[in-house]
Amino acid sequence: MVEMSKSALDILDLYLNDFPTYARECLVVRNHNTAKLEPLIFRPGQMVMHDVAEKRKAEVGYIRMILLKNRRFGGSTYIGGRGYHKTSMNFNQNAFIIAHEEPSTTTLFKMVQLMQEKNPIAPPTKTSNARELIFDTPGSKYGLKSEYQLATAKNVEAGRSQGIHFLHCSEEALWPGHSDELLSSLFQCFPRPPDRTEIWRESTGRGYGNSFQISVFDAWSEGRYPYFTALISDYAKHMPAADVEFTFAYHNPESDWVLIFIPWFLDPSCCKGFESEERKREFIGRIDAAEKKPTDTNYKARKIQSKYRLSLEQLYWREHNINTDCHGKVELFNQENPTTILDAFRTKGVGHYPADLCDIVERGCLSPVTVGNIVRRFGTAAVEPNPNGHVQIWERYNLRDQYFLTVDAAGGKREIHIREKREPDRTVVDVWNHRTGRQAAQWYGHVDYDMIDTVVEAMGEMYGRGTACVELNNHGYTVVGNLKKKEYPLYYYKPGEAGWSTNKKTKPEMADGLLDGCRAGLVTIRCRETVAEMRTFVEIDGKYGGESGCKDDRVTSAQMACQMMEKLPRRSELQDEPKVRPSGYRQSESSWMAS
Repeated sequence: MVEMSKSALDILDLYLNDFPTYARECLVVRNHNTAKLEPLIFRPGQMVMHDVAEKRKAEVGYIRMILLKNRRFGGSTYIGGRGYHKTSMNFNQNAFIIAHEEPSTTTLFKMVQLMQEKNPIAPPTKTSNARELIFDTPGSKYGLKSEYQLATAKNVEAGRSQGIHFLHCSEEALWPGHSDELLSSLFQCFPRPPDRTEIWRESTGRGYGNSFQISVFDAWSEGRYPYFTALISDYAKHMPAADVEFTFAYHNPESDWVLIFIPWFLDPSCCKGFESEERKREFIGRIDAAEKKPTDTNYKARKIQSKYRLSLEQLYWREHNINTDCHGKVELFNQENPTTILDAFRTKGVGHYPADLCDIVERGCLSPVTVGNIVRRFGTAAVEPNPNGHVQIWERYNLRDQYFLTVDAAGGKREIHIREKREPDRTVVDVWNHRTGRQAAQWYGHVDYDMIDTVVEAMGEMYGRGTACVELNNHGYTVVGNLKKKEYPLYYYKPGEAGWSTNKKTKPEMADGLLDGCRAGLVTIRCRETVAEMRTFVEIDGKYGGESGCKDDRVTSAQMACQMMEKLPRRSELQDEPKVRPSGYRQSESSWMAS
């Protein structure tokens, strides 16, 4: 075996443990804009990806990343280089590229082949062809025995026959209908425990209902779990004035997946200089006039500029791209070059709640004063702080006010959900201040259907046993029945019939009621996740609900709240006004929340 000097070993050690240095000094890529070969020096979006990945790797030792990207910022290049680094610098590592079609897979693989061709410390290859690189030394026992291979998503058996340590799933949103089956087969090829392995799933948004969109929304969780936040100017040196924080990654603690989102303005190439001062003045006039024209291409230009501190040149590029590359369609631009996570996904139906209204409603949202789980202390319900808990509290109980609850009941995870790999609906219990219309608290999560009444009971107890309005679905009847046995106050939609009936007649009334209620200020929503669900609540062929792959549980609860604001009698109309807060109210010792 050839002996190496200490300095050479030090350099190899540096390259092995410092990917940015290795990429800059050893890897060559083709510039998409100039077609010239140049070193792989990380651009702003790539540096964000690297920092998020290394943070996660330091925490758990392995990487599970979902990248929601804009076009041509270098996301696939970063992942390809990272996979090449892992296989060409380590023994017995297998990397696998899989894209939606053959040309795309071939393009990604050619990029890796170029890295191997220009790498000054490239390892020897036993095989190098159009479908694989095998890093090994023919006839020698000292080769790396690592591989870099490719396949397409049309091959549902891809990956079943080999172990995988690095997986790059490209443009997953464009994969065929069996993508869940393919992903499952690929994930089964990773060693257990998954130490030092990496999975990267990347794509632009392509509508709702596909495996990529569902995974994005699960990890994002309406922004509840920010994972990596930084000043825009820390990464975008072309935006020195952008000293505003931006959340680049989210992590739902219920899964391993971390979502990375790279907005278009982080790419330095997304700028267009003005041809003359006259053109610049004309553009300023256009974006100023567009603020009052919702259908104008530049309608939100000033708002975006103010929020993220964009330059006029960036906005000018945005207008040019919309008109030239996207046929004047803002929604198409947003899909390819999103500013926010929701921008990336185009709805098939008609959004029932206008974006401008949702923006206004969201201004009333607040961070909860308490997040936690319900516990019982000496027989009394309370909230034990837990940053990942099911309960959010915005307003504590006030004896002078009257409260009511709205309940969208759902069952817990069952065998069919596990077998079909489906995420069941979650139960929502909202508490509302009847006097002010403000959302006071929310319980949100999975719970077995026969225990939902226990949650309702505890939430109600903390707010003066306010009247509960339960949606009458399959589980709702059970919840109502159990609450009746406990003599808990219920809303009756007709004599002798407790609960709220959601049907073809009441569904439009509920949807429109929330629309009117938000416009009139009848209710004040504090939960940002509720507003996020409003943005994806659509009407398709006269049917109302969340866009495919999106949740609408919180929206349903808010819709019922608008109905209850009008239908429930207020305290001044009641004969029996409570003088003191109920105390000592206890529940069955067998309760799952019993102390």
